[in-house]
Amino acid sequence: MPTNEEEIIQNVRRKAHEYDKFSGCSQSVLLSIQEEFGLENLAAFKSATVFGGGVGRSGETCGALIGALMALGLVIGREKMEDTEVYRKAMQPAR
Repeated sequence: MPTNEEEIIQNVRRKAHEYDKFSGCSQSVLLSIQEEFGLENLAAFKSATVFGGGVGRSGETCGALIGALMALGLVIGREKMEDTEVYRKAMQPAR
């Protein structure tokens, strides 16, 4: 992996760990990715509040994974419900 990508990963990891001291792994990961790539979106950040602790602290799907997927959606997600082509293309990197 090129150094630049490695630096990005390390920056995101470091920030996410710092933010997690306030609780909320989903928001920690999402915010660190948003900041690294200039994707600030308050609505997305707020919506990630309830995913911490494995979705509402239930121990289910990891909140950090959900936060990362939300960030991916901000980059490659569809903007209109009818845009099924973008939807299909976005599923590949999400897997």
